[in-house]
Parts: sequence; C-alpha cells; structure tokens
Amino acid sequence: MLNQPHEKHHLHSQSNKVHDHLVRINDESVDIGYAMHPAHYWEEHVHDRHQFILMLDTCSEAEIAWRMADGSRGKQRLSGQQVCFIEKDLPHSLRWDAPASLVCLYISEAFVAQISPNRSWNDVVIHHWSELLACDLLTMSLVLLMAELCCQHDRLHPLHIRVAGIFLGAQLIRIRSRAKARLQESEGLQNAQLKRVQDWINEHISERIEVRELARVAGISRSYFGRKFKASTGYQPRRYILIQRVHCALGLLQRGGLRMSEIAHLAGFADQSHLSRNLRAFYGRLLSKKNVREPAKA
Repeated sequence: MLNQPHEKHHLHSQSNKVHDHLVRINDESVDIGYAMHPAHYWEEHVHDRHQFILMLDTCSEAEIAWRMADGSRGKQRLSGQQVCFIEKDLPHSLRWDAPASLVCLYISEAFVAQISPNRSWNDVVIHHWSELLACDLLTMSLVLLMAELCCQHDRLHPLHIRVAGIFLGAQLIRIRSRAKARLQESEGLQNAQLKRVQDWINEHISERIEVRELARVAGISRSYFGRKFKASTGYQPRRYILIQRVHCALGLLQRGGLRMSEIAHLAGFADQSHLSRNLRAFYGRLLSKKNVREPAKA
C-alpha cells in the first residue's frame, strides 16, 4: 500500500472532522490522491495548494460549495468526466452523492508559477473533459493513463504514479491558463446562451445537429454564432459536437451491455465503423480491445 498521510498537512479544518479516503503520494510539486470514494461529506476546509479534482466515472455526482474572501458564496454541481479547479486557501465543502472514482492533484504555488508565471486564477472553475482535454490528445492520454495506474497502484512502484501526476499537473496548468487567456481576449457567448446550446447538444446527441439550429437556440445569427461559440469553448461547433459524441460513446462503452452498433447509433455516429475511427483518433492504444469488445451473447 502506498503512503497514506501527507508529509505536510495540506488539508485544514477547524473541527478536525474532515476525512477523505484517498491513497496519497507526496511530492514537492504535485501531491496525488486517488480512490473509489464512497458517498461522503467533506465539511468546509481549505488546502494550502491549488487543487484539480478529476471525476473519472460518467455516473459520478457531487456538489461543491465555496466561500470567497469577501463573504460571497457559490455552489455548483459536479458530474462524471469533469475537471474541477479549486484555488489554494479557498474554503470549500464537497458532498458526494454516490461512490465516485476520482484523482486529486494538489499543486504547489511554486510549480504553478514555473509553468504559468503570468496566471491569475481564483474561485472554483469546472470544465467537462471535452472543453479542456479532447483536442489535446497528450493530456487526454495522460488522464486515461493516470486512471489506469491508480487502478493498479498496489502492483506498481509509487514513482510511476508520481511522474505521471507531475506531467499531468503541468499539462492541466497550461490548458487552464490558455483557456483563461482565450476567454479574457475574446467575446464569447453569454453563460446562459452557452448553457442552452450545450444542453441542447447533449439532449440531441443521437441526432444530426446543424449549426444553424444551435444559433437559433443561442438566439443569434449563424454568421456570429461560430465565432462566439469558439471564443467560449475553444472549438468550432462541429468539432465540439464530435467531441461530445466521442465522450458519449466512451461513457456507454464503460457502462457495458451494448453492442458497438447500438452505441454508434445512440452517440450519433453514422455507423460502427465511423465510431471506431473516431475512438481510435481520440484515444488510440489507450482504448484497449477489451474495452470495445461486443457483449457476450446469451
């Protein structure tokens, strides 16, 4: 078993009743914690490091609440295959509604400054994997690799996970910084517009989706929609739709019980071959044959 406690106490709670179930590996730059976490409540606490929480399962559900320095409060739902960034020293609580497979990276201020010296982060920021990772195949591969290493931690030397965690932490910092700069430099959709469009895409993922229909949902002309959508997400609408289809298919694969042809239909791909080509393009060798085999016949 890997070392459980931090060498430095990074989690603080006035009542000392905050307990997590993470297996931990400590490092000067990036501490790593991972577990199949049970349904649980972490009362308000703070970390003296920046934190990334990676929700690995499509079925994971949680809620995070936080308190800013000016006394204002925020609350947001977390669901499967999302990345949550929490700045250091920010009081927050987490409620897990069901068991969840997750990886937590606790990143030192010095390491963040080395990777992104001009960054200005605050608050809590939540992104779906598709928003931050899907077009960055290296980072997507590192996420999947980290998930696999954590599943096999009792058969591996801690150095394997430590190196992967540092590499993944650096990539997440770069992507987070690029996303922040992109949104600051461009005028994108309003939050309510973007949410309507994203919800509409998810609700119609098995259908043919036209950009003009998304523009109608956003309430703006098609000529402006593409530019504003890319400013908000970093992707052209068709690329974003493809990303969503691939993630939908991956979630159905992980659940099991469906044939590839059925998954292709539910995720909006033309056929099984179209689905397979895109899965290979996004995930390559990390998506092993055992994960895409047909279900056994009764």
